[in-house]
Amino acid sequence: MTRENSSRNRVVAWIRRNTLERHPIGGLEANAGISAVSVSIGISNQNVLDTQIERNTVRNQTGQGFFGGGGDINGVANGNQTTARVIHNVVEGNLYRGIELATGDLGQASANTLDVRVAYNTICHTTDTTGAAGIYIFGESGYSGGNILFLVPNQGTGNVLTGEIFQHTDTTAPVQNGTPGNIAIVTQSKNDPCP
Repeated sequence: MTRENSSRNRVVAWIRRNTLERHPIGGLEANAGISAVSVSIGISNQNVLDTQIERNTVRNQTGQGFFGGGGDINGVANGNQTTARVIHNVVEGNLYRGIELATGDLGQASANTLDVRVAYNTICHTTDTTGAAGIYIFGESGYSGGNILFLVPNQGTGNVLTGEIFQHTDTTAPVQNGTPGNIAIVTQSKNDPCP
């Protein structure tokens, strides 16, 4: 059986002042613990990602504008930690959600943590026709499936999403616990509707 394994890595990344347009999948993605992408199974445990996404323009993607999370449809991703600061970006005209944050993403992902601060972004004009229209910022712990590209829910527990979502121009920012055994604790404030 072919595997992709990657554990106990630490990455610090600052993604700043980029323009991304018309990518066939999605714009920016930040993950601690992607276990199996091109092969049948993988293990990705105890990875740490600290990232700041600042002053980027992400337009007209086929998928979401920005995704942060961990796990994969074919693998195991446990005990990974992501800290994401998504600040002062313009995310608009994407087919799917503007910003999607999912700790304990696809596959068998357990005991992962995602600490977010999502602030001062302009996130408008998503053109989704699959029922998620109007969801510009989406936060979920224990991914429940239903992504335009990935329908498979997370099979793990003990994932925790925490943080703040505030001072945006957007329409709505739903936050949910996702599959049973996971928890999302996010404070939202001072968000304004899109023009």
